[in-house]
Amino acid sequence: MKKITTVWLITLLTMGQAFAGNSSFYTSNRSEEKNEISDVQQTKSVKGRVTDASGETIPGVTISVKGTNQGTTTNIDGEYQLINVQENAVLVFSFVGMETEEIPVAGKTIINVVMSESSIALQEVVAIGYGTMKKSDLTGAVSSVSSRDFINMASSSSNSILAAKAPGVTIRKSNAAPGVAPIIRVRGANSLMGSNDPLIVVDGNYGSLPDMYEIESIEILKDASATAIYGSRGANGVILVTTKRGSQKKPTLEFYSDFSINTIGKRYDLMDAYEFAKFNQSVGAYPFTDAEVEKFKNGGGTDWQDAILQSGLSQSYRVIFSGGSKDIRYHITTHYNDNTGTIRNTEASDYGLKAKVDMDLSNRLTVQVEASAGHNDNLNPELSQGGSKTAIPLMAAVAFSPTVPIYDENGRYTPLGVGSGTLMNPVLMTEAHQRNYGNGATGVGNLQFKITDDLTLNAKALISLSNGGTREFESLEYNRLYPRADQYSYDNKNWLTNAFLTYSKTFANNHDFSAMVGFEQTKYEGQSFSASADRLPIESVGWNNLGLAAPYIGVGSGWADNALRSYFGRINYNYASRYYLTVNYRADGSSKFRGDNRWGYFPSFSLAWRLSEEAFMKEQDLFQNIRIRGGYGVTGSQAVGSYATYSPLRGMGFFWGGSAIQSGYISQIGGNPNLKWESTKQLNVGADFTLIDSRLSLSLDYYNKKTVDLLAPLAVPAYAGGDSEYGRTSVISNVGSVRNEGFEFNLNYFILKTKDWSYDINLNGAFNRNKVLDLGEEARIYGAGYAPGLASTSPFVLMPGQPIGTIFGMKYLGIWQENQAEEAAKYGAQPGDYRYEDLNGNNAYDSDDQQVIGNTNAPFSWGFNNHISIKNVDFNILFEGVHGRDIMNWAYLVATERIDFTQLYTHKDSKDRWTPSNPNAKFARIGNSHLIPLSSQYVEDGSYVKLRNLSVGYRIPKSVVSFATLRLSLSAQNLLVFTKYKGYDPEISSTNDDMNSGMDWFAYPNSRSISFGVAIEY
Repeated sequence: MKKITTVWLITLLTMGQAFAGNSSFYTSNRSEEKNEISDVQQTKSVKGRVTDASGETIPGVTISVKGTNQGTTTNIDGEYQLINVQENAVLVFSFVGMETEEIPVAGKTIINVVMSESSIALQEVVAIGYGTMKKSDLTGAVSSVSSRDFINMASSSSNSILAAKAPGVTIRKSNAAPGVAPIIRVRGANSLMGSNDPLIVVDGNYGSLPDMYEIESIEILKDASATAIYGSRGANGVILVTTKRGSQKKPTLEFYSDFSINTIGKRYDLMDAYEFAKFNQSVGAYPFTDAEVEKFKNGGGTDWQDAILQSGLSQSYRVIFSGGSKDIRYHITTHYNDNTGTIRNTEASDYGLKAKVDMDLSNRLTVQVEASAGHNDNLNPELSQGGSKTAIPLMAAVAFSPTVPIYDENGRYTPLGVGSGTLMNPVLMTEAHQRNYGNGATGVGNLQFKITDDLTLNAKALISLSNGGTREFESLEYNRLYPRADQYSYDNKNWLTNAFLTYSKTFANNHDFSAMVGFEQTKYEGQSFSASADRLPIESVGWNNLGLAAPYIGVGSGWADNALRSYFGRINYNYASRYYLTVNYRADGSSKFRGDNRWGYFPSFSLAWRLSEEAFMKEQDLFQNIRIRGGYGVTGSQAVGSYATYSPLRGMGFFWGGSAIQSGYISQIGGNPNLKWESTKQLNVGADFTLIDSRLSLSLDYYNKKTVDLLAPLAVPAYAGGDSEYGRTSVISNVGSVRNEGFEFNLNYFILKTKDWSYDINLNGAFNRNKVLDLGEEARIYGAGYAPGLASTSPFVLMPGQPIGTIFGMKYLGIWQENQAEEAAKYGAQPGDYRYEDLNGNNAYDSDDQQVIGNTNAPFSWGFNNHISIKNVDFNILFEGVHGRDIMNWAYLVATERIDFTQLYTHKDSKDRWTPSNPNAKFARIGNSHLIPLSSQYVEDGSYVKLRNLSVGYRIPKSVVSFATLRLSLSAQNLLVFTKYKGYDPEISSTNDDMNSGMDWFAYPNSRSISFGVAIEY
């Protein structure tokens, strides 16, 4: 890796010299060549520093030469430099929250600028999808996150960038294994089958969140009036990311590095070997001898949590090389990340290279070329994830006998424990070897041609290639039957082309009008191959020669493609910067649907009134800005497979005229030719206020979002062709509807601003209520099954009147007491047994007694972000709160009860058993046979408040380090967690989908991280 990095650096430096060179690199053939040479002779370099009114330097200020594409940004010390600036040019200085300044060069070589605060940056330009708009002209619900909100954080995690930063946007890491991305939701979950992830658009390209050092700003489009321009892609919200690009300046080299130590902050309070042996002996759970108990008292035993948990180490390195001349600018980034997990034998790494070149071929034509390539590798990302698995190391660490050593006398793993059934040695479980890998490369070409001063053409072409797969191996010691291995690989291609025209014109000074119309075409093609081998004769070959296991091998392959064609347009109008109208329309045609259902149509409109611009408001000085806005629109979803409208064939052997099996095929149920688009209709009403001399800004939003024609699997009975062995048991149909309704607030306040001190806060929050309104003819749709042996049905259910993620089971009423013996006997129980609610009064606990016992959706979440600056030292304190979320904690059940695959008690809490002298005990008597796992007894409050980030940074003065800008930082993530939840982490879930979210079946917990970072700009 060191050799590769060295080669990259040499290459970057060489390219920088070329890009920063003279006309030998770029020669113009235009007829105005002589005039241009004359212009160059009248240019010079301009540099300076940008500060605010208190003298504090401002990093990230955009400086552009008016009327050109030439520009740069200030560094961390607020300094900038522009080369080849004409003497009569005008420099434009702009920054979020500041008034834009225009300053003539007038022959000066040093221009220092003092920027003043603006009214919530009303002139700031934000991305809105296929274009940009001044923030003052927005009519939809858009939240902005600028680089200022995360540039001083040491962590490069995208999770840290958005967590608790914007109302209505929730970030949750349900599986904290290395390399696993967090779950992002915008205003709740809409869909049952499809992804509820928002669309992420990076510089106009569909993709994923880059790391924080690449990002210039983020806009989150939340309501349909803002997202409808993306049609079927925008139903779950849209995150628009603008990344940093090259600018006209001397070559600049930036280096960023983070190093983190990660630990699990909380563990289950388990008995040690002596406590375990003594208690289980005393209650008759296992016949330990007195000698064995005494032996463990004197030492010995295994702490299985210690055995599989470890301190994880994370490190990241990135180098950015940027600069440019008047006509060509470049920005090149390379990175390497390595992350060792907090559970043994889990890790992830990735590296990549990205280059962006912007070229002004004339005053009207700009071409942008982007290329990127990368590789990622992930070991055992699903080791602690999945609801139906029992081979989970964390489960074994909690339930396995602490009296058993890790290794036997022969140095091999002790395979089984005492009274723990078929559960394997927890450390042996971590010897599973599943390696996921992926390679990707993307090429993008953008063209912008200014046809006239009012009409601009933008065009894009993109191709993305990816391949990768999964390789798995299980040794004989792990599998206990025979060595086995699998390989799976994929090869995907994505194409995208689009073009759109934008017309902007101001009429009679007061009528601002713009219109955009465009076309887009995307296509996906993918193929896959899989092979498996049982009874491998030689373990050492692993997955590298599966053919050795013949005839115990299997192969499979697949191929799919789909395409989407779109037409879209938008009209913006405002009168005198007081009254605003925006209309969007998009038509999407998908190859996944048939006939008249192929096309979906997605209109939206929004209105806004800047009340503060009215004449009657000019006399007051409390409010600097008041804007009232509202909108309505429709978005959609095509969340089905490429061939969901067709019934597939399945191979099946049969006998015909003899004893030999003949090859044949049967048609499975499942294809539905009548499938159509899922549609989401959303109403949004909001208001924005700025007051107290622009120090305080407040935004309020109410939304009502209804998704109709839900795509959902409906059960098919056997008499209609449903068969789990020979066909399928469900068919996808458009049924029912879901509503999300909520309220959001976002408050920014500059509390203190002096020359040496500054303190500002952001407080945001969101209330969201999710409800299933209708499921067609279905009364209930059950979710995924969990934990074989504990429950025969899923804990999760969809039913009208309840939210997605409803927990459905028995209501726990406590423990039968001695004075209730007669009533308990009606249920075959006795005092000391568990008691549940009998809804139908038949003196039995059955499925008719099940009811709603929990909701995994959090109805309220909030974030509180603090920025403090004292001279060269800066602090960030970020709190996040999630309230009202329920979790089914079956992990705690396994540790405290005797169940089918573990027959001994391991948790210290399990000692609190009912007896006549201990009637208020937490758990039933020893010997209780009335335990129902699917009950409210194990539904816990998953609310929490986390200190999500605490960081301090120090800029080394130039008097100490004069040749570069240097910043050091120290930060902590998840340092404090306030919760009543008994498990490892209230944020996690054993599955990622919204319907089944909220089950703790020993999911991979989030870690507490301490990070050190260094940033150097040269």
